[in-house]
Amino acid sequence: MNNMPLVSIIVPVYNIEKYISKCIESVLSQTFKDWELILVDDGSTDNSGKICDEYALKDNRIKVIHKENEGVTATRDKGVKEAQGEFLFFIDGDDYITDNALELLINKQKENDADLVKGNISQVHPDGEIITTMNYSHEPLTITGEDFIEYIIGKYFWCLAGTLVKKNLLNNIFIPSITSGEDLIYLLQIAYKSKTCHIFNEIIYYYVRHESSRTITDSKNKISTGRNMLYISYNLQYLFHIYNFNVLNKYAIILLIVEHFNFIKDISKDTLSKEVINKSKLFVFKHYFLHFKMHLHFYLSSKVRKYCLHYSRYSYFKLWYRALRNIIIY
Repeated sequence: MNNMPLVSIIVPVYNIEKYISKCIESVLSQTFKDWELILVDDGSTDNSGKICDEYALKDNRIKVIHKENEGVTATRDKGVKEAQGEFLFFIDGDDYITDNALELLINKQKENDADLVKGNISQVHPDGEIITTMNYSHEPLTITGEDFIEYIIGKYFWCLAGTLVKKNLLNNIFIPSITSGEDLIYLLQIAYKSKTCHIFNEIIYYYVRHESSRTITDSKNKISTGRNMLYISYNLQYLFHIYNFNVLNKYAIILLIVEHFNFIKDISKDTLSKEVINKSKLFVFKHYFLHFKMHLHFYLSSKVRKYCLHYSRYSYFKLWYRALRNIIIY
Protein backbone atom coordinates (compact mmCIF):
# COMPACT_ATOMS: atom_id res chain seq x y z
CA MET A 1 0.00 0.00 0.00
CA ASN A 2 1.33 3.40 -1.01
CA ASN A 3 1.17 5.90 1.87
CA MET A 4 2.78 8.70 -0.11
CA PRO A 5 0.60 11.80 -0.62
CA LEU A 6 -0.43 12.71 -4.14
CA VAL A 7 0.32 16.42 -3.68
CA SER A 8 3.10 18.11 -1.73
CA ILE A 9 2.34 21.73 -0.90
CA ILE A 10 5.47 23.87 -0.49
CA VAL A 11 5.23 27.04 1.59
CA PRO A 12 8.28 29.25 2.31
CA VAL A 13 7.84 31.11 5.61
CA TYR A 14 9.67 34.22 6.79
CA ASN A 15 8.40 36.73 9.36
CA ILE A 16 4.73 36.47 8.40
CA GLU A 17 3.13 35.75 11.77
CA LYS A 18 0.11 37.90 10.81
CA TYR A 19 -0.67 35.82 7.72
CA ILE A 20 0.65 32.27 8.06
CA SER A 21 -2.34 30.92 10.02
CA LYS A 22 -4.77 31.91 7.25
CA CYS A 23 -2.52 30.25 4.69
CA ILE A 24 -2.37 27.00 6.67
CA GLU A 25 -6.11 27.05 7.44
CA SER A 26 -6.86 27.36 3.72
CA VAL A 27 -4.92 24.13 3.15
CA LEU A 28 -6.65 22.34 6.02
CA SER A 29 -10.01 23.31 4.49
CA GLN A 30 -9.31 21.63 1.15
CA THR A 31 -12.01 19.37 -0.28
CA PHE A 32 -9.15 17.27 -1.68
CA LYS A 33 -7.46 15.50 1.24
CA ASP A 34 -4.49 13.56 -0.21
CA TRP A 35 -1.76 16.09 0.49
CA GLU A 36 1.19 16.93 2.70
CA LEU A 37 2.05 20.47 3.72
CA ILE A 38 5.73 21.38 3.99
CA LEU A 39 6.32 24.65 5.84
CA VAL A 40 9.91 25.81 5.46
CA ASP A 41 10.80 28.41 8.07
CA ASP A 42 13.61 30.52 6.64
CA GLY A 43 15.07 31.66 9.95
CA SER A 44 12.08 33.78 11.01
CA THR A 45 12.71 36.15 13.93
CA ASP A 46 9.02 36.54 14.86
CA ASN A 47 6.50 33.87 15.90
CA SER A 48 6.06 32.39 12.40
CA GLY A 49 8.06 29.26 13.16
CA LYS A 50 6.24 28.68 16.45
CA ILE A 51 2.85 28.96 14.75
CA CYS A 52 3.93 26.40 12.15
CA ASP A 53 5.04 23.98 14.89
CA GLU A 54 1.69 24.31 16.66
CA TYR A 55 -0.19 23.33 13.49
CA ALA A 56 2.15 20.38 12.89
CA LEU A 57 1.19 18.99 16.32
CA LYS A 58 -2.48 19.02 15.30
CA ASP A 59 -2.19 17.35 11.86
CA ASN A 60 0.40 14.73 10.88
CA ARG A 61 0.16 15.80 7.25
CA ILE A 62 2.00 19.00 8.17
CA LYS A 63 5.81 18.99 8.26
CA VAL A 64 7.91 21.92 9.46
CA ILE A 65 11.52 22.55 8.48
CA HIS A 66 13.54 25.20 10.34
CA LYS A 67 16.66 26.55 8.66
CA GLU A 68 18.97 29.52 8.62
CA ASN A 69 17.90 32.50 6.56
CA GLU A 70 18.91 32.01 2.92
CA GLY A 71 16.15 33.65 0.90
CA VAL A 72 13.05 32.38 -0.88
CA THR A 73 14.88 30.48 -3.64
CA ALA A 74 16.88 28.21 -1.33
CA THR A 75 13.90 27.90 1.02
CA ARG A 76 11.55 26.69 -1.72
CA ASP A 77 14.23 24.33 -3.03
CA LYS A 78 14.58 22.80 0.46
CA GLY A 79 10.87 22.06 0.48
CA VAL A 80 11.01 20.49 -2.98
CA LYS A 81 13.80 18.13 -1.88
CA GLU A 82 11.76 17.00 1.13
CA ALA A 83 8.53 16.51 -0.84
CA GLN A 84 7.10 12.99 -1.19
CA GLY A 85 4.17 13.72 -3.53
CA GLU A 86 3.88 13.01 -7.23
CA PHE A 87 2.81 16.63 -7.72
CA LEU A 88 4.03 19.87 -6.19
CA PHE A 89 1.91 22.92 -5.44
CA PHE A 90 3.36 26.26 -4.38
CA ILE A 91 1.89 28.82 -2.00
CA ASP A 92 3.58 31.90 -0.55
CA GLY A 93 3.16 31.97 3.22
CA ASP A 94 1.26 35.26 3.31
CA ASP A 95 -1.28 34.12 0.68
CA TYR A 96 -4.11 31.59 0.76
CA ILE A 97 -6.16 29.37 -1.58
CA THR A 98 -9.81 28.54 -2.17
CA ASP A 99 -11.30 25.46 -0.50
CA ASN A 100 -11.54 23.59 -3.82
CA ALA A 101 -8.20 24.68 -5.28
CA LEU A 102 -6.45 21.30 -5.15
CA GLU A 103 -9.55 19.42 -6.27
CA LEU A 104 -9.87 21.65 -9.34
CA LEU A 105 -6.17 21.35 -10.18
CA ILE A 106 -6.06 17.56 -9.84
CA ASN A 107 -9.24 17.12 -11.89
CA LYS A 108 -7.87 19.37 -14.65
CA GLN A 109 -4.60 17.45 -14.58
CA LYS A 110 -6.37 14.12 -15.02
CA GLU A 111 -8.73 15.38 -17.73
CA ASN A 112 -5.88 16.79 -19.83
CA ASP A 113 -3.01 14.49 -18.81
CA ALA A 114 -1.10 17.68 -18.04
CA ASP A 115 2.40 18.03 -16.64
CA LEU A 116 1.59 21.54 -15.40
CA VAL A 117 -1.73 23.11 -14.41
CA LYS A 118 -2.35 26.75 -13.56
CA GLY A 119 -5.49 28.41 -12.19
CA ASN A 120 -6.41 32.07 -11.85
CA ILE A 121 -5.20 34.49 -9.18
CA SER A 122 -6.89 37.41 -7.43
CA GLN A 123 -4.95 40.14 -5.68
CA VAL A 124 -6.60 41.08 -2.39
CA HIS A 125 -6.11 43.39 0.56
CA PRO A 126 -5.36 41.70 3.90
CA ASP A 127 -9.06 42.01 4.79
CA GLY A 128 -9.99 39.94 1.70
CA GLU A 129 -11.24 42.80 -0.46
CA ILE A 130 -10.41 42.02 -4.10
CA ILE A 131 -8.07 44.47 -5.84
CA THR A 132 -7.94 42.77 -9.21
CA THR A 133 -8.29 39.38 -10.86
CA MET A 134 -5.78 38.38 -13.53
CA ASN A 135 -8.21 36.95 -16.13
CA TYR A 136 -5.41 35.13 -17.94
CA SER A 137 -7.60 32.93 -20.12
CA HIS A 138 -11.36 33.28 -20.62
CA GLU A 139 -11.59 29.70 -21.85
CA PRO A 140 -9.64 26.63 -20.64
CA LEU A 141 -6.44 26.34 -22.64
CA THR A 142 -4.37 23.19 -23.21
CA ILE A 143 -1.05 23.85 -24.93
CA THR A 144 2.45 22.45 -25.31
CA GLY A 145 5.27 23.45 -23.00
CA GLU A 146 6.84 25.56 -25.76
CA ASP A 147 3.58 27.43 -26.30
CA PHE A 148 3.28 27.90 -22.55
CA ILE A 149 6.59 29.79 -22.55
CA GLU A 150 5.12 32.27 -25.02
CA TYR A 151 1.97 32.51 -22.96
CA ILE A 152 3.53 33.22 -19.57
CA ILE A 153 5.80 35.88 -21.03
CA GLY A 154 3.02 37.57 -22.97
CA LYS A 155 0.70 37.56 -19.97
CA TYR A 156 3.30 38.41 -17.31
CA PHE A 157 2.17 35.11 -15.83
CA TRP A 158 5.43 33.73 -14.46
CA CYS A 159 4.63 33.25 -10.78
CA LEU A 160 4.95 29.76 -9.29
CA ALA A 161 2.09 30.52 -6.92
CA GLY A 162 -1.06 28.64 -7.87
CA THR A 163 0.85 26.20 -10.07
CA LEU A 164 0.55 22.40 -9.86
CA VAL A 165 3.49 20.58 -11.48
CA LYS A 166 4.79 17.03 -11.66
CA LYS A 167 7.65 16.74 -9.22
CA ASN A 168 9.98 15.02 -11.70
CA LEU A 169 9.98 18.19 -13.82
CA LEU A 170 12.05 19.90 -11.13
CA ASN A 171 14.85 17.34 -11.24
CA ASN A 172 18.21 18.85 -12.18
CA ILE A 173 16.92 22.34 -12.89
CA PHE A 174 19.07 25.45 -12.64
CA ILE A 175 18.43 27.26 -9.34
CA PRO A 176 18.99 31.02 -9.74
CA SER A 177 20.80 32.94 -7.02
CA ILE A 178 18.46 35.94 -7.20
CA THR A 179 15.75 37.29 -4.88
CA SER A 180 13.22 38.48 -7.47
CA GLY A 181 12.36 37.04 -10.84
CA GLU A 182 13.32 33.53 -9.69
CA ASP A 183 9.82 32.25 -10.54
CA LEU A 184 10.44 33.03 -14.20
CA ILE A 185 13.67 31.01 -14.25
CA TYR A 186 11.86 28.08 -12.61
CA LEU A 187 8.83 28.21 -14.92
CA LEU A 188 10.83 28.47 -18.14
CA GLN A 189 12.64 25.24 -17.28
CA ILE A 190 9.49 23.45 -16.08
CA ALA A 191 7.62 24.48 -19.23
CA TYR A 192 10.49 23.37 -21.42
CA LYS A 193 10.25 19.89 -19.89
CA SER A 194 6.43 19.75 -20.07
CA LYS A 195 4.59 18.02 -22.90
CA THR A 196 1.19 19.42 -21.95
CA CYS A 197 0.19 22.46 -19.88
CA HIS A 198 -3.35 23.41 -18.91
CA ILE A 199 -4.58 26.88 -17.90
CA PHE A 200 -8.07 27.62 -16.61
CA ASN A 201 -9.74 30.81 -15.40
CA GLU A 202 -11.38 29.77 -12.13
CA ILE A 203 -9.93 31.60 -9.12
CA ILE A 204 -7.97 29.27 -6.87
CA TYR A 205 -5.38 31.58 -5.29
CA TYR A 206 -5.48 34.85 -3.35
CA TYR A 207 -2.33 36.95 -3.46
CA VAL A 208 -2.35 39.27 -0.44
CA ARG A 209 -1.01 42.75 -1.09
CA HIS A 210 0.40 44.23 2.09
CA GLU A 211 3.14 46.72 2.78
CA SER A 212 5.97 44.19 3.17
CA SER A 213 4.91 42.29 0.03
CA ARG A 214 5.59 45.19 -2.29
CA THR A 215 8.65 44.75 -4.47
CA ILE A 216 9.67 48.40 -4.32
CA THR A 217 8.99 50.27 -1.08
CA ASP A 218 12.11 52.37 -0.60
CA SER A 219 15.33 53.34 -2.34
CA LYS A 220 17.23 50.37 -0.93
CA ASN A 221 14.67 47.89 -2.26
CA LYS A 222 14.57 49.74 -5.57
CA ILE A 223 18.31 49.32 -5.97
CA SER A 224 18.08 45.64 -5.03
CA THR A 225 15.25 45.09 -7.52
CA GLY A 226 17.15 46.83 -10.28
CA ARG A 227 20.25 44.75 -9.65
CA ASN A 228 18.13 41.59 -9.77
CA MET A 229 16.59 42.63 -13.07
CA LEU A 230 20.07 42.93 -14.52
CA TYR A 231 21.07 39.54 -13.13
CA ILE A 232 17.92 38.00 -14.59
CA SER A 233 19.37 38.70 -18.03
CA TYR A 234 22.50 36.76 -17.04
CA ASN A 235 20.41 33.84 -15.80
CA LEU A 236 18.35 33.76 -18.98
CA GLN A 237 21.48 33.92 -21.11
CA TYR A 238 22.81 30.92 -19.17
CA LEU A 239 19.56 29.04 -19.85
CA PHE A 240 20.10 29.52 -23.58
CA HIS A 241 23.29 27.50 -23.27
CA ILE A 242 21.93 24.60 -21.22
CA TYR A 243 18.49 24.32 -22.87
CA ASN A 244 17.64 24.10 -26.53
CA PHE A 245 14.92 26.74 -26.60
CA ASN A 246 13.47 27.03 -30.07
CA VAL A 247 13.92 30.27 -32.00
CA LEU A 248 10.51 31.70 -31.18
CA ASN A 249 10.90 31.00 -27.46
CA LYS A 250 14.30 32.65 -27.42
CA TYR A 251 13.07 35.83 -29.09
CA ALA A 252 10.14 36.11 -26.72
CA ILE A 253 12.54 35.80 -23.79
CA ILE A 254 14.78 38.50 -25.26
CA LEU A 255 11.75 40.74 -25.52
CA LEU A 256 11.11 40.14 -21.84
CA ILE A 257 14.70 41.05 -20.97
CA VAL A 258 14.53 44.41 -22.68
CA GLU A 259 11.16 45.06 -21.07
CA HIS A 260 12.83 44.68 -17.68
CA PHE A 261 14.71 47.89 -18.29
CA ASN A 262 11.41 49.64 -17.62
CA PHE A 263 11.84 48.63 -13.96
CA ILE A 264 15.38 49.87 -13.52
CA LYS A 265 15.69 53.01 -15.65
CA ASP A 266 15.12 55.27 -12.60
CA ILE A 267 17.99 53.83 -10.63
CA SER A 268 21.15 55.90 -10.38
CA LYS A 269 24.07 54.44 -12.29
CA ASP A 270 26.23 55.18 -9.25
CA THR A 271 24.37 52.56 -7.17
CA LEU A 272 25.19 49.67 -9.50
CA SER A 273 28.42 48.22 -10.77
CA LYS A 274 29.41 49.83 -14.09
CA GLU A 275 30.62 46.44 -15.26
CA VAL A 276 27.22 44.90 -14.56
CA ILE A 277 25.40 47.73 -16.34
CA ASN A 278 27.65 47.71 -19.38
CA LYS A 279 27.58 43.94 -19.85
CA SER A 280 23.81 43.83 -19.45
CA LYS A 281 23.23 46.70 -21.87
CA LEU A 282 25.57 45.15 -24.40
CA PHE A 283 23.70 41.85 -24.11
CA VAL A 284 20.35 43.59 -24.55
CA PHE A 285 21.39 45.83 -27.46
CA LYS A 286 23.02 42.95 -29.31
CA HIS A 287 19.99 40.70 -29.11
CA TYR A 288 17.45 43.49 -29.65
CA PHE A 289 18.76 44.50 -33.05
CA LEU A 290 19.71 40.97 -34.03
CA HIS A 291 16.24 39.55 -33.39
CA PHE A 292 13.81 42.34 -34.27
CA LYS A 293 13.95 41.60 -37.99
CA MET A 294 13.37 37.90 -37.38
CA HIS A 295 10.60 38.63 -34.91
CA LEU A 296 8.88 40.81 -37.53
CA HIS A 297 9.05 37.87 -39.92
CA PHE A 298 7.53 35.60 -37.27
CA TYR A 299 4.79 38.15 -36.57
CA LEU A 300 3.65 37.94 -40.18
CA SER A 301 3.30 34.17 -39.99
CA SER A 302 -0.06 32.70 -39.04
CA LYS A 303 1.40 30.61 -36.21
CA VAL A 304 2.87 33.55 -34.36
CA ARG A 305 -0.02 35.95 -34.84
CA LYS A 306 -1.94 34.00 -32.20
CA TYR A 307 0.97 34.41 -29.75
CA CYS A 308 1.01 38.14 -30.34
CA LEU A 309 -2.54 38.35 -29.02
CA HIS A 310 -1.19 37.20 -25.66
CA TYR A 311 0.82 40.37 -25.08
CA SER A 312 -1.47 42.20 -22.66
CA ARG A 313 -2.25 45.92 -22.73
CA TYR A 314 0.26 46.73 -25.45
CA SER A 315 0.30 45.87 -29.09
CA TYR A 316 3.13 43.77 -30.43
CA PHE A 317 5.09 46.65 -31.95
CA LYS A 318 4.51 49.00 -29.03
CA LEU A 319 6.31 46.47 -26.86
CA TRP A 320 9.34 46.58 -29.10
CA TYR A 321 9.26 50.37 -29.29
CA ARG A 322 8.91 50.79 -25.54
CA ALA A 323 11.68 48.27 -24.90
CA LEU A 324 14.11 50.17 -27.13
CA ARG A 325 13.09 53.48 -25.57
CA ASN A 326 13.71 52.12 -22.09
CA ILE A 327 17.20 50.94 -23.00
CA ILE A 328 18.08 54.31 -24.52
CA ILE A 329 16.72 56.27 -21.57
CA TYR A 330 18.50 54.05 -19.12
